[in-house]
Amino acid sequence: MVVEDGASEVDTRPRDRSGWVLAAVGFGLGLALGTLIAAPGPIPVAPDVTEPASSNAVAEPPEESSDSGVSGELPEFPDALVAVGNSLGSGHDYLLWPVGGPLVTRSMTGGGDVLLDATGQYIALSEEVPDLPGSLLSIGRFHRIQPVSSGVTGYDWHDSDSGQLAYTIEDDQAWRLYHVSGGFSASLVTTSTPNGGTVAAWGTWGYAIQLPDDRIQLLTRDGEPKDIETGTALASHESGWVLVEDDGLKLVSSGGGVRVLHGADVPDTVLAASFSRDGTRVAVVTRSGVMLVDLNDRDRVTIVPGYPGSWVTWSSDSRFVVSPARSGVSVYDVLDEETHNVLFGRDILVAQSVALSSRQDG
Repeated sequence: MVVEDGASEVDTRPRDRSGWVLAAVGFGLGLALGTLIAAPGPIPVAPDVTEPASSNAVAEPPEESSDSGVSGELPEFPDALVAVGNSLGSGHDYLLWPVGGPLVTRSMTGGGDVLLDATGQYIALSEEVPDLPGSLLSIGRFHRIQPVSSGVTGYDWHDSDSGQLAYTIEDDQAWRLYHVSGGFSASLVTTSTPNGGTVAAWGTWGYAIQLPDDRIQLLTRDGEPKDIETGTALASHESGWVLVEDDGLKLVSSGGGVRVLHGADVPDTVLAASFSRDGTRVAVVTRSGVMLVDLNDRDRVTIVPGYPGSWVTWSSDSRFVVSPARSGVSVYDVLDEETHNVLFGRDILVAQSVALSSRQDG
């Protein structure tokens, strides 16, 4: 055989077909095996897939829309907010919402008639005791609340100082007024008649004792009688003024002076009241809403839509009114005349604004 220059040699011998046959058989077996493996079967659930909750699961309360603190919801609000709300079971939640930072929730004991002191650090609450007159009063911080006295007929925090509480108890002969400091030690202030006297307001200026015949007994800080006025005491300011309802609103000085707030007619039952921190306004909660009265212009009365409740408070700069809401709390901006709802989704019993200068233990 002659091979020409530049041409390839071609093998003209017949090839062995057995290799092709084996390859074809192997391909068929592989295809059948692959079909068996791919047959439908149980589909595993990926580990990061969450099954839907059952219909009887308890929904978690909604989170705040911002974790940046009160300032994230209310940029001009100067304070932190402290509140006590209902929780699952018989206990309460103590809520601390800093100016900057997420809401902090702590569990605490349960009770009724919950009151926060002027700085929101101390809590007073009571509970009925079977076969005993009056109520069992307990006070303290959220993590350490302890009983103070049984047979209590009324109690109130000091209108400006932290951890100072006054309460009254009564027996068949008279009522007695006690003062309690933050150390839980009670001291007797005075004893008097007629029966039925309860502490309605007090401060460095003295005490306002509500008598059962719609009169108010004013006492000095040492418990000495000063004056008697008609009406129902609603709130007090550290300057010595007491807000009184008496067929309208009036201011009663701890020294006995009276200023009638003309034009501030209360539309229905008063549920709570509070002075602004600077003493220039009062907020009055009724079943119809919140009434704001400017004490420098007594004809200037603003009605803010609100929800009936037993408390109301102000921010430290006297610009914002914090009051109950159907869910969470309502914050009204006196300057911008706008209402904001915060802590939505929570059943709040009482709230207090806390100035940055007030120390808070979380």
